[in-house]
Amino acid sequence: MATPSAARGPCERYVPALLFGPLVEPLVHPKPGGVTRLRSHPDKGLGDFMAHAAAVGSALMAACEASASGAGDPVEAGLEAYEGSLEGLGLRTNVGLGHAVLLVPLAAALPSWRGGLERLASEASRIARAAGEGAGAAYARLLARLAPSHLGSYRGPAPDVSRPLARAARFADLLGASAWDLVHSEVLGGYRLSLRAAGWIGDLVRRGRGLEEAAALALLRLVSEAGDTLTALRHGMRAYLIMRAEASLALASPDPLEAAERLDAEWRRRGWSPGSAMDVLAAAISLLYLEWLSR
Repeated sequence: MATPSAARGPCERYVPALLFGPLVEPLVHPKPGGVTRLRSHPDKGLGDFMAHAAAVGSALMAACEASASGAGDPVEAGLEAYEGSLEGLGLRTNVGLGHAVLLVPLAAALPSWRGGLERLASEASRIARAAGEGAGAAYARLLARLAPSHLGSYRGPAPDVSRPLARAARFADLLGASAWDLVHSEVLGGYRLSLRAAGWIGDLVRRGRGLEEAAALALLRLVSEAGDTLTALRHGMRAYLIMRAEASLALASPDPLEAAERLDAEWRRRGWSPGSAMDVLAAAISLLYLEWLSR
């Protein structure tokens, strides 16, 4: 006889696991330069992230259900649900857009998933690349609403994600216009860094670290190895390189969590926050919870 968990549909069973990343990542402390359960930013705090997580949850369920039923483009359905939730909740701060962009394709891949995070990530990336002009228009509206200034301005053959679209564009075209961005490159490239970070966190937990400590250490490793594209755009390549070097030094110190606390004070003084890397950390936590739930 099937267990109650196994009898539930993939959306009901697995979407809550994907939502763990947006819920858990903002709580993690220490997280140099980021919002945590003990630290806020002048323009956003923990409550903002919890409100946006509710909006992301509606997006994930809409994407999964659209995929399961074959009712149109699941990425479009998810992004439109996210847009509707932001409108309903009166949210205009750019807090959860990176979470939504990373996780909506993963939610859309759940109905056909038969196990293995790499297979899920590969299918999610395929779905994102295949998403049509409706998904592109929905993403363009979200960009206009939330105005993530770090994506900058673009000149070239692809659409400029920072301006109103002069012509219809597919979702992948908009991601490709800023493919250097960590979030965009993850979605287009099969979530390689998110999968690696999920593995790092899982290994640390198996060796006795708590989830919060493991996630904090994984963020240091993410920044040391991949840097943070938001920081590069806001503060320049010198800041990007210094951030990577300082994260590496903290990770190699005798007490990396204590070093992260010191780094937090320094990065806040400079106005640095590795927001793109933290979005990837959230995706990694979601993937890890999904793996745990599916055992």
